[in-house]
Amino acid sequence: MDDWRKHGAEALHSVRIGNPATYLNVSASLLGKDEQVEVNINHKEPTDGLMSVEENIKSILDEIDKDLSIK
Repeated sequence: MDDWRKHGAEALHSVRIGNPATYLNVSASLLGKDEQVEVNINHKEPTDGLMSVEENIKSILDEIDKDLSIK
């Protein structure tokens, strides 16, 4: 998990730009089959109060990490 925390956001950004299909595949594989996710895609630069895509993904991964550590 330490490696993911150090390099995950950069790796996700790189894959998202270079290979969107792989990015979506990896993102989907992180979720359980019974999980429901609400996605709001904003292609514009974030404004006050909005997070970038990378920040949103990091937030989601942090929540998943918390859920996994509880189980």
